[in-house]
Amino acid sequence: MLGFGKSKAEKDWQDWIAKRQKQREALTDVVVKRQAAKQDLDKAKGHAHWGKFPVLRLTDFPVDSTQPTEIPSPTATIARVEHGLRQNETFRREGRRFSWNISEVRRALDELKVLVKDVDAANDRYTKLLERKEQLQEALDELEQAPPKAGHGALEAFDGEIQALETSLERVDQALETMGDESSLLESARTDVQNAQTRVDELEAAAALGDTDDNEQAAASTALKKAQAQVEKAKAQAGRQEAARRGLQRKRASLAERLEELGQMHADIAREVFSADLESQEQRLVAILASRDIRELVEAINSIRKQYNQAVHFGESRQPANSPFEPLSITIELKHLLKHPEHRALSQTGIKY
Repeated sequence: MLGFGKSKAEKDWQDWIAKRQKQREALTDVVVKRQAAKQDLDKAKGHAHWGKFPVLRLTDFPVDSTQPTEIPSPTATIARVEHGLRQNETFRREGRRFSWNISEVRRALDELKVLVKDVDAANDRYTKLLERKEQLQEALDELEQAPPKAGHGALEAFDGEIQALETSLERVDQALETMGDESSLLESARTDVQNAQTRVDELEAAAALGDTDDNEQAAASTALKKAQAQVEKAKAQAGRQEAARRGLQRKRASLAERLEELGQMHADIAREVFSADLESQEQRLVAILASRDIRELVEAINSIRKQYNQAVHFGESRQPANSPFEPLSITIELKHLLKHPEHRALSQTGIKY
């Protein structure tokens, strides 16, 4: 984490968002597992369903002539066959005639019991996951119904944090922009070494030809050593600069990630805050347009118009007027209300007097 102090509003929202994300991920995981468990359960039921027929046929049950809905379930088949086995084993012990191949029936019965046990295990897993899904969904619903207070104070707290992060990010970008290229520093030093070495080589060649100048050779040798030392210094400086660059880049990545995180939280809070503001102002607008004062004023005007019509009729020898004055009516059209509790109805009908 970065070294920025968190306001209480930010911490509360960050904790809430992290908890909500964790709950959503847990719920998604259980939903996926439950779907897989349902497939396993259906498969196990299918195996048990078809696994009962060998047992039924071995025990002389009329499978082919019985309606599918009247064929015993796997569990009922087990109970039926176990009862029959006890009878056949009793007949065998008493030396009486019995019709079942007891060993074959017992083998098929044991196989069916394994299949039914698989159904029970799959059903148990599915049931537990279903219960877990309901628990997680309930916990998520409770969490989402009780977010931290989303007020303008929370937005201002986030604005301060975001501004501080943006300032730090600008400083890092400026440092990276003004940082020189470490490879150019090293390359310049190596060029100096190469030039110095070339001069030494030239003087050595001249000495081999008998043109010796000890002072010049000594100066060239000193220049070469200095250039070589400068290369080592440039290497060290380039290494430090490269390390600083990596550190600044990592810091920039952390700042950018944190800025993105805060920006998302700010957006989440802003939706809540401005949604509440918008609902309040839309309700205020509708309350003004549908006020009792306007309604009473329209009623008063229409009452006077009625009396005026009567006066006109009187002036026409009490004969009905051909074109009496119609009552005053007002229709206010309201389009694109978003958050008012009755915004759909108001957008369709408006307000009428």
